[in-house]
Amino acid sequence: MELRSVEPSALDLSLGRLRQLPEAAVRAKEASLRAKGQLSPLVAAEQEGMLMLIDGFVRHLAAVRLGLD
Repeated sequence: MELRSVEPSALDLSLGRLRQLPEAAVRAKEASLRAKGQLSPLVAAEQEGMLMLIDGFVRHLAAVRLGLD
């Protein structure tokens, strides 16, 4: 497994249509990100030159809303 930093916009979110993103969960994650920062990485897989987000859709949305990179 490789850890790397990428811009949120660089992730393919197409699997997100299979996930529910409850607003309460996103707001709670926003509060956590503000207080503690990003503690656990998102999980993505490289496919055809793109990084497809596999896990961390709530974290991703909360980070985007907060303007985090």
